[in-house]
Amino acid sequence: MTLKEMNLNKKIWDFCKEHEGDLPNMHIINVTNDINPMELSYRIYHSKRYCIEVTYEGITEGEPCNHIDGVYYGFSSDTWEGYEDISVEDTVKLLGL
Repeated sequence: MTLKEMNLNKKIWDFCKEHEGDLPNMHIINVTNDINPMELSYRIYHSKRYCIEVTYEGITEGEPCNHIDGVYYGFSSDTWEGYEDISVEDTVKLLGL
């Protein structure tokens, strides 16, 4: 993942953290589980049939991945059957960021 993509993922993460709950055309929920306390997750269910998940994962020093201040911001939209796939760029546009 490029640093540009990581920055877009962070924008979506920050939006979810600020707007968790019901919004027009979408519902944002915290889906963090207790298995990995270093990984936090939000899921966006959008009325246009998108299900998007963003994650915030603290990385340990020396891990070979792009990160922002020691945090890896992940993005997924192609995991759930019955939902449409959407790119991170189009998600940023969809959310008006």
